[in-house]
Amino acid sequence: MIGRRQTGVTLVELVAVLTLMATLAVAFGPRLFERAALDARALSDAAADLLRLAQRQAMARGQPVLVHVTAHRLELCPQSGCGAGPLRDAAGEPLRVDAPDGLLLSLTGGPLSFSAQGRPSAPAELEVSATAGSRRIRIDGVTGLVRPHV
Repeated sequence: MIGRRQTGVTLVELVAVLTLMATLAVAFGPRLFERAALDARALSDAAADLLRLAQRQAMARGQPVLVHVTAHRLELCPQSGCGAGPLRDAAGEPLRVDAPDGLLLSLTGGPLSFSAQGRPSAPAELEVSATAGSRRIRIDGVTGLVRPHV
């Protein structure tokens, strides 16, 4: 076997690479799998979509739509209130978003509703709170534009 070189990795190189990978996994692994931050983003996106739908529903129905917010739920109700239950989509499902465990919803700016012209009753801000931080959704008081704001 003169003139032939052997190829491959040595045991020392293999152990060094495995040690480096284990160190990186311990340092950055928890951030990649932190559920609260992912849940907060998903809830924030769903809430923003539901707020936009509230505006469209009010214009399509020709009557105001009330946005009812509790610590664990965001739902759309008729102008008369949520006593009869939330509005429903074409499939009969309630128009609402429930917050997963560990997340809270809060609305600043008073009660929120959208008029038949799609204008909000007042400027408002919806906050999705989690242990990892919070996400805010702003509703413009004139146009009703719904904008996520981190």
